[in-house]
Amino acid sequence: MLALYGYDIEASGIYDDATRIVVTAFQRHFRPERVDGIADVSTIETLHLLLRSLQALR
Repeated sequence: MLALYGYDIEASGIYDDATRIVVTAFQRHFRPERVDGIADVSTIETLHLLLRSLQALR
């Protein structure tokens, strides 16, 4: 989902350091109250909302 939103990461199915770095960047921008690099429910819900917004614009 992060790649779909425009982050430079490939889907590998592995939550590795690269994924953690991108999740941290996403959180800093969209959820700065808790930046920990963990794709928790809040992070995933925020990403879903953003992707839906993008689809609505197309």
